[in-house]
Amino acid sequence: MSIKVQNELTDSHSANTSIDVYRIAKLATLLLTIICILFLNAQKSVTQNSLRADAKLIQVASSGCTRCDTQPPRNLYLDLGANRGNTIQMFLLDKNLPGLGDLNNPDFFNFPYNPSDFRVVGVEAMRSTHGASLEAIQRRFPDQIELIWAAVAKEDGGTLRIYRDEGASNWGEWGAGIQPRFSKNYEDVPTLDASSWLADNSCKCDFVVLKCNIEGSEFPLLDKMLEKGTIDLVDVAHMYFHPQFFPGNETELKTRIETVYRPAFDKAGVKIEVWSVHR
Repeated sequence: MSIKVQNELTDSHSANTSIDVYRIAKLATLLLTIICILFLNAQKSVTQNSLRADAKLIQVASSGCTRCDTQPPRNLYLDLGANRGNTIQMFLLDKNLPGLGDLNNPDFFNFPYNPSDFRVVGVEAMRSTHGASLEAIQRRFPDQIELIWAAVAKEDGGTLRIYRDEGASNWGEWGAGIQPRFSKNYEDVPTLDASSWLADNSCKCDFVVLKCNIEGSEFPLLDKMLEKGTIDLVDVAHMYFHPQFFPGNETELKTRIETVYRPAFDKAGVKIEVWSVHR
């Protein structure tokens, strides 16, 4: 009798042990499944974030560019800081126009092109100063020149205070700026996000010539072009830097130009015809 009871107890203990092992194994499997699901979800989130980041970088260059598959490339001359229109005239008419002084530079637009093949867009903040001369040029090329009266900034739809250059009527090529260097008189003008404008109006297959002489607004513009990747849309560049408007000292500016801006242009394959640091 005692042997039978002992055997029954032993059998019961073994059964309970088997059940416990089974339960532990099942729980471990469940935990492992949960861990795998959490890991996969985390990886999916990381991948999605990475794809979103990559999409953000290429969004500007690819958005609206399906026409490159079915239409020929377009040509664009974008003149930021069109001033009185002298560089537009040089681009469209003759590199050696009389009366342009130092702008008779043989390095200007030193590449083969047909001016009549280009859409020309001039962006100028000071319509009150340069409107008459720019509009006179536009009337000669009504189907080719577009004028945008705005100050270049990082965002559209705002206003930017621009101080007039009171001597512009005498020497014309100088421009108004974001600091009162030549006058305390100012105008609050609408802003244009030139980086986004370029993304909306050109594609990677197009040929884009950029002139940028905007009295200090070049720094936020270039920072945004690097952030959004729109620098890749530019083929030829005329860049003018103005240290007096840079938010830092001259050493910091030199470092930024040499280690950030210039390498970015070079990496994008931009032909730099003018790279001028104004004093």
